[in-house]
This record gives sequence, C-alpha cells and structure tokens, in this order.
Amino acid sequence: MASPYEQNRSIRAAVTRVMKQGGYYNRVMDSGPELDRVKRFLRILAEEEPPIPLLPLQNPTFLPVFPGLSHQPFHDRAGDPIAAYLERAVSSINAEASAIHTRAFSEKKGEVVTDGLWEIYPMWYMGLDIPFLTARVPQLRKLVEGLPRSAFLHPFGEALLSWQQPGTHLRRHCSVDAFRKRYSVGVLVQDACELRVGSSSRSWTAGESLIFEDCFEHEAFNAAKERLVFIVDTWHPDLTEQEIEALLAGLRKKEVRRILFEFRLAESLRGYLIEQFEAQDAEPRIGKYWDRVAKLEPLHIDDWGTWKTTTRFK
Repeated sequence: MASPYEQNRSIRAAVTRVMKQGGYYNRVMDSGPELDRVKRFLRILAEEEPPIPLLPLQNPTFLPVFPGLSHQPFHDRAGDPIAAYLERAVSSINAEASAIHTRAFSEKKGEVVTDGLWEIYPMWYMGLDIPFLTARVPQLRKLVEGLPRSAFLHPFGEALLSWQQPGTHLRRHCSVDAFRKRYSVGVLVQDACELRVGSSSRSWTAGESLIFEDCFEHEAFNAAKERLVFIVDTWHPDLTEQEIEALLAGLRKKEVRRILFEFRLAESLRGYLIEQFEAQDAEPRIGKYWDRVAKLEPLHIDDWGTWKTTTRFK
C-alpha cells in the first residue's frame, strides 16, 4: 500500500507547478549559497532529486524532509528557554482556557480519534491570525506573538489549546512536514496521560513541557480524567533566518495557501481565509521571491490523496 507521502504526490505537484509558474522556483535557484539547502529541498519537492533518507518512524505525509537538519523524536526541556517562557504562563493559560472551553472545536471517532473526544481551540490557521478566536484569549495571543522563532506564520504551524476527555486515544499519525519543533505544555494533568513519539513514551506533568518533532509517528492517551495542554510550534533550530524567510515566501503565496488549506478544511472559514490570503499577498517577502505579473493557471487537482478535503472539526 502506498504511504501517505506517496498518496499526496499530486498535491505536491500542484504546489510545485505554482512555484515554477510564479517565478519563485527560479528566483530561489538563482540566489546565493545561503539558500543552497532550500534549493535542494525544492528539487526534491519537484522530484528532480531523490528524497532525504528517513529515520525510523519518521514519515511526514506531505512535504519532503529538509536537507541538513538533525532530527530526534523528543527534546530535553531542561535549559530550554522557550519551555521556560511557556511554563511561566501556565496559570494564565489555564484561566483563559477555562473561559472559552465551551467554544472549542471537537472531533469524536474519526481520522485521528479512536476513542473518546478531542477538543481544540486554534488561534492561528493557515498562517494567519483568526481574530474572532484570538480576541477571546488575549494573554495567549500575546504569549505566542512573543515566542522566539514561533512558526505560526507557516501554514502548517499551530498554536492551540488541546483537551482530551477521559479515555481518549489519538491514533498514531505523522505531521505534514519536518520543519518544526513542537512544545506541548501540561496545563491540566489530573491522571495518567502519555505521549508516544517514535519508539519512546513520556508522560505529561502539569506545568512542564513535552518537546517533540511531530514528523515522527506519535499518539496520545489519557486515562479517567480530562487533560489539557497548550501546543505551539517553533521553527526547527537548525534552520537559518534566510531559509525561514524563503520557505515562508513560498508557502504563504495566496495560490499555494489555496491548496494547503484544503488539508484541514473549515468550510465556514473559507471566505475569510481567501480574503486574507489575497490581502497578505502584498507581503515584502512574497514580492522578493515571486513574479508579480506572472500568470498562474487555474488550480486543478484530480487526486487529493489522504487529505480528502473533508472537515474534521466541528
């Protein structure tokens, strides 16, 4: 059976086609040595070069592994300044989470949930602030905006509250890329709850972070009581600022985001998102890498692979 990465080949091809038609691909290829790893990443994306070999249980489902990054399932929180920054805010996180819990999106048994109920409250979606969500959690919004190397501008970067109701199991799955390091801060931990990443497992502790790379297979369990964590993504520590700028320029282009947001489609947000993609297309980083007058062909994807473009959360 084809892997999720293989099944999503036609979506990658559509993204690559847009990048080439819009001049982004050639602009990166004509850049200096500071973007050599981005050049290789794009050649892998375009299937002009073989992919980077994967580590055991590392299987990003959409974008290829970026060259030259070191990867491990879990990272140590001791001495991590981002973990310390987030952990100092646990009390305020819990207070705001309690106030908006009834407004959370939920998923029962389905793509990820095998048992129980998973609820989330997202703050950024497809690389943009959703003001009618973040306005209800002003301290959390401020916390994320002050986070060093935060990845919320990346269309697949996340900042969200995540509840698991008693007896919930999130089945094993992998993220879409390997650009990020994920912080999962224990906010309400009342009973045994565990996260397996790769072949290792760790338990949440209230007031402490589990730091992991979700490009590795992972799954979460909790026992007889509710669990709440705050999840936020940062860029992989081995990526340079120039590489991050180039990746954001490629992935934030409106035509690219029109493809990517089908991954976790929220139909009620479609009009707002498209409007914001259009407005944010004037960002300087996009103008630096894309040809503003290039004519892009209308989007047409016959096979949506594992995405299926169905709403997961309600």
